[in-house]
Amino acid sequence: MQTAQFPLAWLSANWLHVVGWITLLTFAWKFLDFFRKKTLEINHIFISATEAVATVNLMATNHLPHLQTELEKSNSKLTAIENSVNGLRDDFKVVAEVMRELR
Repeated sequence: MQTAQFPLAWLSANWLHVVGWITLLTFAWKFLDFFRKKTLEINHIFISATEAVATVNLMATNHLPHLQTELEKSNSKLTAIENSVNGLRDDFKVVAEVMRELR
């Protein structure tokens, strides 16, 4: 017949198991918390990158065509100014030649 062990006797015989399991569970809980935090950080990075890509796509579809048309308008105005300046330059050359002949 077995005698019933007192809790202190069982604890003194199995203290390493009790402390070991508590320590193991604590480290596992800390590791899972660390892993969860890092996973959230990585997800935040991916969400930020996705938002950045969406912003660039929005600019490419909405703002860049408008900017292109404005640049084309500016280019046509600058071309007109260049043609006017070239015409004035040619007129001044003619005036300079006439002035030389009159001297």
